[in-house]
Amino acid sequence: MRPRSLRFLPLALLPLLVAGCDEADTNLFTFPVRGINFTFAFTGDQVAGTTLTVAADGSANILDDIRDQGFGPEEVARVRLESGEAEVRILQAPTGVNIGFLDDVALRLSGGGTSVEVASAEDVSGGTSMLNEVDLDVSSEDIAPIVTAGTFDAFLDVSADEGIPDGTYRIEVRFDVEVAVEGF
Repeated sequence: MRPRSLRFLPLALLPLLVAGCDEADTNLFTFPVRGINFTFAFTGDQVAGTTLTVAADGSANILDDIRDQGFGPEEVARVRLESGEAEVRILQAPTGVNIGFLDDVALRLSGGGTSVEVASAEDVSGGTSMLNEVDLDVSSEDIAPIVTAGTFDAFLDVSADEGIPDGTYRIEVRFDVEVAVEGF
């Protein structure tokens, strides 16, 4: 016969077991992929006083990063940009121009037949810095269908003041993602 105090032990521990479980994420393992970047180029007259969609100079692919962690694309449950880890900065601009020439920017990623806005900034002129960069507000959109398709592209919707100088502008957008995989 069990001692009376041990009979209720399983019932006493049940709330602790249930409190630590998140049914949606119980079998997920997460890891970061850092330093994804895209470069965009345009001229001042293309963007002055309007919104321009600019395609990135190249594509990206993080499948090798996922495989380096021991997982395949079929095991990816979700991929999201890490909050606070996306920024836009000037690589090249006419002399005297800082990041404040931008009004609004929005980053879209596209791949596997899907296109999603993942980060943006409004009224960039209010967030200028000595480094000529500004943080982007990151959405919580799941981009797993985009990154697991292999190579993916980026597009930047840019609007700027009418009075910006003509010349070549090169802007870099850099961000990190968190990958969640199934199997744990």
